Amino acid sequence: MNLHVLDETLRRIGIPMTLVSLGHHVDSAWCMVPTGGHWEVYWSSQAAKHSHAELVDESTACYFLLGKLVYDQVLAGEFELPG
Repeated sequence: MNLHVLDETLRRIGIPMTLVSLGHHVDSAWCMVPTGGHWEVYWSSQAAKHSHAELVDESTACYFLLGKLVYDQVLAGEFELPG
């Protein structure tokens, strides 16, 4: 997976794109940013990085962020799990 595919996937499943910044830092958003040979994923708030993770490649970072966003939506009651 890459940034383009992640962007399309998040839009298709209805994740609000105001919650996500792919490729650059934006305050009050989940950010996925390339940094010195790895990728950082974090929630940005008032210039601080929360729930920060460093991942080895773009694909791993994409799947990590996708899982985090879907899990948050499940907890918020936005997605109903089968069964």
